[in-house]
Amino acid sequence: MDDKEFIMCPELWPRWPVLPIKRFDEKNRELEVGVMRAVKGEIGTTVYLIGMYGITKDTDWKTVPKLVYEDVDKLLADGWIVD
Repeated sequence: MDDKEFIMCPELWPRWPVLPIKRFDEKNRELEVGVMRAVKGEIGTTVYLIGMYGITKDTDWKTVPKLVYEDVDKLLADGWIVD
């Protein structure tokens, strides 16, 4: 199963309702981490810029920085992969 298929099937996510993802920033030579959430209307399009260890039961998702993509293909083209 490739990353696109996995992102599109949240029922397979081992840490449901979130999916850890990552990308390597060539310019700054840094690993960026984020998560996707299984939220109706957001699957495959929003990356929340927070690591798994930064998430608590009290996380206010409205305040977490995020990147929004038009679709999964654009998210993947921007370098994000399933972690």
